[in-house]
Amino acid sequence: MLEIPSIAPSGSHNSLFSLLERFIEKHSGEYTSKEIYENFSKKTNLSEFNRIINELADSGKIAIDSEGKICYIWDPESVKRTIKNKRLAFRR
Repeated sequence: MLEIPSIAPSGSHNSLFSLLERFIEKHSGEYTSKEIYENFSKKTNLSEFNRIINELADSGKIAIDSEGKICYIWDPESVKRTIKNKRLAFRR
């Protein structure tokens, strides 16, 4: 069984979102979404879990590999270095 950190008593979307994001970041590439959900199922329902996973994927923070494992890919330090690169132009 996975070690699932405790959640704030309110059980709000934001606290669950942060909890899942931190868990995925810590265990990047180790578990599939099904394995993660099975261990978080007492804290959330499937639709809320899927909504959070989709938000993380849409924001570019996670990706799912060919085996279905969730990987944390957000790297703010790399983004900062890229933005500071004078040779690159950003479109708005």
